[in-house]
Amino acid sequence: MSEKTFTWQGDGYDVAITVAQATVRMGARRTALLVMSAIPEEAADSVVQRVWIDVCAATVAVENAEGAERTIPWPLDAGDFADLPEPLGIAWENAVHDLNPHWAPWKQRREEETPGESSGDAPTSSES
Repeated sequence: MSEKTFTWQGDGYDVAITVAQATVRMGARRTALLVMSAIPEEAADSVVQRVWIDVCAATVAVENAEGAERTIPWPLDAGDFADLPEPLGIAWENAVHDLNPHWAPWKQRREEETPGESSGDAPTSSES
């Protein structure tokens, strides 16, 4: 199983997060979370919920640095995820979808439409 670890330092956080290529169990967990998510009150909450589901299904470790000003609880609920800095959430989502592109087919279509464009700085990562 392929894994990717990225680190985040900023906004008081110093954390290493490891995500993995999905197993059938992870895919089943993602499906269960999607089914349980129900209809949200607001559209923005729906987007957060969708990203949170993918993040929770594929994350295998969250290691907060000792002495960090702020930490990320694990397991992580949707409310705590929604309160993270946006660049951290985007980096986490991108790491998950890099290993599980079938969970984000809309990203593949967008990349095919705009070849050669970069979405910005990528998180520091190492694959195992």
